[in-house]
Amino acid sequence: MRFSLLSLCAASAAATDLLLPLYTYPGTNGASWSSVASALSSNSALSATVIINVSNGPGDPFGTTDGPAWAAGGKLLADLPNVSLVGYVHCTRCQRAIADVKADIAKWASWKSSQGVNVGGIFIDESPNDGSCVQYMSELTQYIRSLDGLGDSVVYNAGFPATPNILDSYFALNPTYISAFETCWSPTSNGEDLCDGSYTPYDQDGYGTSIDNVLKDWVGTENYAKTAILVHGFHGTNGFATANSESLLSASEAIVARGIGAAVFTTNHWITPDAAPADIQTMATTLNAANKK
Repeated sequence: MRFSLLSLCAASAAATDLLLPLYTYPGTNGASWSSVASALSSNSALSATVIINVSNGPGDPFGTTDGPAWAAGGKLLADLPNVSLVGYVHCTRCQRAIADVKADIAKWASWKSSQGVNVGGIFIDESPNDGSCVQYMSELTQYIRSLDGLGDSVVYNAGFPATPNILDSYFALNPTYISAFETCWSPTSNGEDLCDGSYTPYDQDGYGTSIDNVLKDWVGTENYAKTAILVHGFHGTNGFATANSESLLSASEAIVARGIGAAVFTTNHWITPDAAPADIQTMATTLNAANKK
């Protein structure tokens, strides 16, 4: 599938942001997140949305002994000028009572007044991957953007919709991003299936092919700027290329060239940001470099 020179030039003018699920405990004084802060600080031209997760969404650890660690870690990242720190909630494909989701969102909004941590918005996990609950998502999106203490970032994690144009009605709600392609690079790790369900190895037919041959049909090129790609299991091989710094750069360049809004590659899942070859320093530096080409 070919892109015209004009469309490629237009797409490449827009930078691709980093969207990082950081599902780890911050440690004493945020020490376990210091490598993330360092990587993003040293790549200040790279805009990053960092998702943090306290007990799958409630965002209210401050009545426990863990509270100071979460406050310190959150402030460490949120105070960086190129970072939007967003809080995790889940909606179970809209099966969860909307009042319960709103209660979790309100707890994230309280971080600013209670802890001095600027939470830039909300990541809604297990968001719908069919067209059955547009009103539900519209209500949540409006609620997030109405609250004092939260920024305007709203990210839906549809994951792997696998149906052409099924997300159009959700893009129309103007989220910051929809994560519409969450998949793996390597299909296995120590016997564990990393490409379970309908997942297939990312770019197994060449750099950019997962976008051109799959994602394009799901979201349409008109929605690329609001689309995010999340790739875990970046080690071993996808059948086309070995996971290393060169393939990470080539895959990132293909994403940037097509005007995708945000992306990340991570070596394992979302709990080991320092694991090579797609450790956070390498990932941030690589995407920053790809944006400048």
